[in-house]
Amino acid sequence: MRKLKKNDVDAVFDQLHAMGWIDRTPDLRPGRRTETIWTVNPRVHFEHAGRAKDEAERRSRNQKMIVEIPQCWLTGLNLEVVRIVFCSRVA
Repeated sequence: MRKLKKNDVDAVFDQLHAMGWIDRTPDLRPGRRTETIWTVNPRVHFEHAGRAKDEAERRSRNQKMIVEIPQCWLTGLNLEVVRIVFCSRVA
């Protein structure tokens, strides 16, 4: 998404707006009258709270495993064994 042009980004945000995920607010700060501020509809956070919790737990688990990898190297574990264990935990 980093290489998208402004027109492409606008099209994505227009779709999210049409689906009710985000709301468009004009930027009222001086000198920024042509810009738009997008805010996430609070209902989206409520409706997807369970998924957000699951994702936060998954990320936390993965971060802990990543921290464990250097410790495995120090103790002499084979990198292939570490990769297999890591991949099986992620799945």
